[in-house]
Amino acid sequence: MAPLRLASFSEKIILPVICPSAGKKITDNPSYRNYYPDAGTNKIVYREGIFVGYRGYEHNHVEPQYPFGFGLSYTTFSFSKLKSTSSADGHLTVTCDVTNTGSRLGATVAQLYVGQASATVERPAKELKGFERIALQPGETGHISFSLDPRSFSYFDVKSSSWRADAGAYDLTLGDSSQDNQQKITVQLEKSLTSSVSD
Repeated sequence: MAPLRLASFSEKIILPVICPSAGKKITDNPSYRNYYPDAGTNKIVYREGIFVGYRGYEHNHVEPQYPFGFGLSYTTFSFSKLKSTSSADGHLTVTCDVTNTGSRLGATVAQLYVGQASATVERPAKELKGFERIALQPGETGHISFSLDPRSFSYFDVKSSSWRADAGAYDLTLGDSSQDNQQKITVQLEKSLTSSVSD
């Protein structure tokens, strides 16, 4: 008979996909309308564009059962002191504290999302631009940082065939899933920035 092993470490398993809500319709899935071939053809056209996954659910105002990045753990975590420091045009260092507020040693993945406050083109409400795993003892607080560059704020500009970040305000949101918004700050890009595709 194999001995029973009790784990003293709580590893959080993170969902890389979204689980639709129980009882919801299959039509809530952002790709539903483009899943089957057009009538009379064998061609599938993916018309959802950039609004796939968590970006599609948010765009369509549909709340999933389990959001992107969600995970279960035998301990709990909180995020605090989200700050940013700019070192050059479009280059930021973002820092925050993570605290294990539970009673067991465990790990979580802090996720940083970026969204343009008033976009001039159609864009997702927010996009994942950084994530960091951290393991902490009960009651311990750790410090993590993310590095953002102009591409972190950019969309692909078809006219110029380049990456473009428009000047203006951008919201930085921190949590442990696409819907867990524990901390939020706003940063400002003072001027528009363009990066080549090869950058």
